[in-house]
Amino acid sequence: MTAMAAFLSILSLVAPTPRPRPLATVFAGAVESYVEGDMEAALSGFSEVASRMPGFERSWYNLTAPLFELERFGEADSLMRPLSDCAGGDTLGSAQAATLLAYSMSAGERQGVERAADMLRMLLGDGESLECDAPNLEAALNWLRLNSESQDQQNEQEQQDQQDQQEQQDQQDEQDQQDEQEQQDQQDQQDRQDQQERQNQQDQQVNPETGMTEDQARMLLDLVEEAVPADSLRGRPAGIAGGPDW
Repeated sequence: MTAMAAFLSILSLVAPTPRPRPLATVFAGAVESYVEGDMEAALSGFSEVASRMPGFERSWYNLTAPLFELERFGEADSLMRPLSDCAGGDTLGSAQAATLLAYSMSAGERQGVERAADMLRMLLGDGESLECDAPNLEAALNWLRLNSESQDQQNEQEQQDQQDQQEQQDQQDEQDQQDEQEQQDQQDQQDRQDQQERQNQQDQQVNPETGMTEDQARMLLDLVEEAVPADSLRGRPAGIAGGPDW
């Protein structure tokens, strides 16, 4: 290490650490940025104030303002909920209701919107509410009404879809049953046809002992039966009773 490098190293150790900006300056800059609409700069300033004064609730309360304007409602609601003594009761209550309402509406959480509506009703009931409370309550009630109708429509659609699926399943089952019956009928018809063909083949086969087919033998027996009188008995003339042949 050269002498110059060593000198610079020692100098860096003994050089004074830059002092942070006074909190009042940081806070004033954050407020100015917020008023001018530069929410990112306001968020940066209020975040520095809150990190340097974590026990001062008002710093967290101020931090929720740019978060709210940036539509980072979840973060704003998370910061606002635990606050209890950083502003007037009505002011803090209105801010908490507003952040809860905005977050719940954006997230589609019905219970959160209902809680915010209840908070706003209480604020309006004490007669000292802020101007934003009445519009916020109206927005909450409108959201609840519209989403209730949407839920009803969704339920009806789901019910209709289930009914359609059931009807399609019933039709499919009926078609399957009909196809199965037709297949069974075709199989029965084929079995009868096969049986008839086997019988025909058997009837046409010549018996080696008689020299005749079964059809020929059957025809011969029919001719013999036709030639024998119906009332003959053991060779006796017709009309004469016969007895046992001892």
